[in-house]
Amino acid sequence: MIDGGKSILVETVVQEEYSLQALDAKTGTLRWQISLGVLACNIPGPCSPQIGASESHLYVLTCKQPYTLQVFDAHTGKPMGQHPIAIPVKEGLDLSVLSNDVLYVRSSVHEGDPYSSGSSTSFTHYFIYAIRLANGATNWKYDIGSLLDVQVPITELLLAP
Repeated sequence: MIDGGKSILVETVVQEEYSLQALDAKTGTLRWQISLGVLACNIPGPCSPQIGASESHLYVLTCKQPYTLQVFDAHTGKPMGQHPIAIPVKEGLDLSVLSNDVLYVRSSVHEGDPYSSGSSTSFTHYFIYAIRLANGATNWKYDIGSLLDVQVPITELLLAP
C-alpha cells in the first residue's frame, strides 16, 4: 500500500523489463506506471529493485550500477529526483527496509571459491548500510562479516518498535 492506502503497488517483470504500477485500492484500476527498464544482473543476488514508500514518496534502489536511489511522487508516479549511493559496485544488494527517512540496505560480496554444496571455502561477506532518503548519503555502515555460503545471516530486516 502506498499514498495513504489509496493505491497498491505492483512490481512486474515482462521479458526482463521491470515496471511498477499503482492500482487504485478500491477499484483495481491503473493509477500510474513507472518503467525501470531491464535490470540485468551482473553480480550474484536478486535483480528485483529495493522499494520503500512513505506517505508521499516512493523510493526505488535498483541493482543497476552505479547504484542510484530514485525518488517518485507516490500519488502520481512522477520522478522527483535521484541520488547516487555510495555502496561499492562489487557488493550486491539484498534486503532493505525503510523507516524514519532512512533506507536500511543489506549488501554482500562473494569471497573465496565458487559455491558448491558442502563447500567450506566459499564465503559471502555481508554489510548493512543506513542511507538518508533526502540525499542518498550513508549515515553508517555495519560490517556483519564473512559467513559460509550455506549460512544466511539475515532473512529479513525488521525494525523493533
